[in-house]
Amino acid sequence: MKRSVGLLVITNIPAMGGRVVVLQRRGKFNHEKMAPESYPGGCQASIHGGVEENEMFEQALFREAEEEFGSDFVLFLKQHLDGMSEVSIIKDESCEIRTYAIELPSDCIKVIKLRPSSGRLDFLCKDKIDSIVDIKQFTRERGVTDSRVIAMFNDARDAVMKALCGQ
Repeated sequence: MKRSVGLLVITNIPAMGGRVVVLQRRGKFNHEKMAPESYPGGCQASIHGGVEENEMFEQALFREAEEEFGSDFVLFLKQHLDGMSEVSIIKDESCEIRTYAIELPSDCIKVIKLRPSSGRLDFLCKDKIDSIVDIKQFTRERGVTDSRVIAMFNDARDAVMKALCGQ
């Protein structure tokens, strides 16, 4: 069974609309797999990745956080764990996806060190949630070519809505 874990980082950045969720926009190349990224230009949770066979979800979350945002971010995150909550669980016979959310001080942005496979960060405020489009409207290979478009898988969009709006 394929398992994955994600984290939605929520923070307050007045210049970006106030309370925002930090999204990761996929790059064109996956340096871990040494292959093109699927759905390049699409958005996903702040941190997202696979859970290895003998790994717990929380362990995978910290490993992925370090791989994608660096060890300084992990130290910052661990200081604020009491605010982390599970916002989505999707489980069927083929996969299990857990998404967590945490509200962090805006200084968290300063400690993020993006890696080559991390793509870039986008910030989405509550009033822009309705503009999220289904990433399946795009081809897996070409992805999202217009950087103004926020395209996500529906389960990720739902997790963002729940994290930002409590829905």
